[in-house]
Amino acid sequence: MGLCLFLSLSVVMSKIGLPAAWAQDAATSAAPVPKEACLKCHGPFEKLTGAPAGFAAPSGEEINPHVFVPHTSREAKGIPECSNCHVPHGPMPGAGDVIHAPKPDVQWCYDTCHHRNTFEPCKNCHK
Repeated sequence: MGLCLFLSLSVVMSKIGLPAAWAQDAATSAAPVPKEACLKCHGPFEKLTGAPAGFAAPSGEEINPHVFVPHTSREAKGIPECSNCHVPHGPMPGAGDVIHAPKPDVQWCYDTCHHRNTFEPCKNCHK
């Protein structure tokens, strides 16, 4: 399976202009990249949660998907794993290459809580 995953990632990443080494790093890593590693460069998480809504969800809603889960939490354990939505990358060869990173998606949010594929508050359906 590791080779198939590497080949699949290599094809996808090459089509969008990413170095094949990124696919190798993602496919051959023994464990998922922990959120703490991502947040060393992209954090702190509070900075991400404070960003304006600018992600266009498939539902058409403009949201900031960087939220604690559950949303009332403010604890480190409430920070979702970045790889739920983002494809991990290897070392960045240059700052401009981040433009070519695969687009994240919010399917994890839909699968985990937002089962109506919208970002309505839970209380709208669950009284």
